[in-house]
Amino acid sequence: MPTGTAPTSSAAPDREPPGLKTPACLLLVLVAAALFVPRLEGPFSDGQRGNCGAMFAIMERNARALGWGATWGVPVLNPVPPDSHDQLVTYSHHPPGLPWAIQLAGRLPWEVETTSRLVALVLTLCSCWLAADLATRLSGARAGLLAGLLMLLLPAGLHHGLLVNYETIALPALLYLVRTLALGRGHPLAAGLLAGLADWIALAPLLLVRRRQRSAWWSAATGGLVVVVGTFALARVVTPTSAGETLFQALEATFLGSHFDASAWLEAMGKHLWTLYSLAIVPAATAAVLLPRTTPELRQLLLVLLGCGVTNVVLFAHHATSHEHFSLLLLPYVAISSATLLFPGSPRTRPRPALALAATVMLIAAAGIQAHDSWPGRQRTSQTERADALAAVSDQTYVHLFLEGVPLVFLHKAERHVWPGPVSDLSSAHTAGAAYGRRFGPQGLPVRVVLDADRAAPAWLRALGPGERHGRFQMWDLPPE
Repeated sequence: MPTGTAPTSSAAPDREPPGLKTPACLLLVLVAAALFVPRLEGPFSDGQRGNCGAMFAIMERNARALGWGATWGVPVLNPVPPDSHDQLVTYSHHPPGLPWAIQLAGRLPWEVETTSRLVALVLTLCSCWLAADLATRLSGARAGLLAGLLMLLLPAGLHHGLLVNYETIALPALLYLVRTLALGRGHPLAAGLLAGLADWIALAPLLLVRRRQRSAWWSAATGGLVVVVGTFALARVVTPTSAGETLFQALEATFLGSHFDASAWLEAMGKHLWTLYSLAIVPAATAAVLLPRTTPELRQLLLVLLGCGVTNVVLFAHHATSHEHFSLLLLPYVAISSATLLFPGSPRTRPRPALALAATVMLIAAAGIQAHDSWPGRQRTSQTERADALAAVSDQTYVHLFLEGVPLVFLHKAERHVWPGPVSDLSSAHTAGAAYGRRFGPQGLPVRVVLDADRAAPAWLRALGPGERHGRFQMWDLPPE
């Protein structure tokens, strides 16, 4: 060896920390399978989560009935596949990645509820793996394993691991984009394309991650922009007014919407954070205070994840008030910050192993108890009660569509679901009816039925048969499966 050659050991500190090991990955897969596989089957029958599932089930049914060529792949929301193109009610308020994945999974020989939840499970596993891998690279194997377990075992994971909605696909796309931009581990163009297809919020890291490599940022931004432009172009081909409708709905979802109430939002946020994260909000808040003491890479990662989660519940504050799952974008921050606080990786800042283990057990036990105690209420919501009352008066193969007083009630095969919830009085019912009428009225769907949640279904509804009308209400017969 020539003199002056540096010893091999001197290069060790410069090596990039390894990611998640195979044994830890397999353990997380087994935990997820034990938690969620028994819940893959069954109808969508509970509250807002059921609404999400029913909506994507209807999109999948319309895709099979109409074919992709007729709609260019743009999701269609009509409760019954329309006879003509001008009756299409499209859903272009989000990118089409999740509807496409569910439509592709619908080719499997199972019920649409099962295949939809299977897509959600795969996405949840991807989120879990990416969060664990990030924590492993920045704080070590113990932190990585705990971060992955918290992604699954906090009430947010236990309750919404099978959520069929955009948060479920936004999480892995967002984490992969962060991993690519912040750590240089990934393919920038693919990360941008995936984030663009997943959900608009998944592109937020482009604005929040400090550029590590300018070329990587531009590649990811290009991929995201291509998908955004393509999504709106496709939607406009099918429905020329889609851009305006998307802009209107996005505005109403923000704190600029006419129905936003700041005090209600603050109260709801406190409830959502406690309900979804239990005692883990304590180490997560502590980690936020201690951010200046962390390594630059970990500090940037946590700030970006916190920024993405906060953006989703602050910018879209009106929807976040009534939609608990908007707060799911905070899950990676809570999981990774809690894990790296207990297992920071540095011997100088590492707590005693017994203390870290005791805190870990306490976090997971508290989360499990809280999730278990709240589960019955989630299965039997007021919306489900009303939907079941309607199901009792007719065969379950019909769709009932209520557009004033909401809700929209989907009786898709065995599932009974109400969306998006009751209104308190007739004046707000008229407001809701007018808003939905702009979207659905031109297609000839009924827009003026109000049912009191505290009263039995009226006699005329009991007597109504498929295809028959009563005033502006009509019973719709679902197409054969």
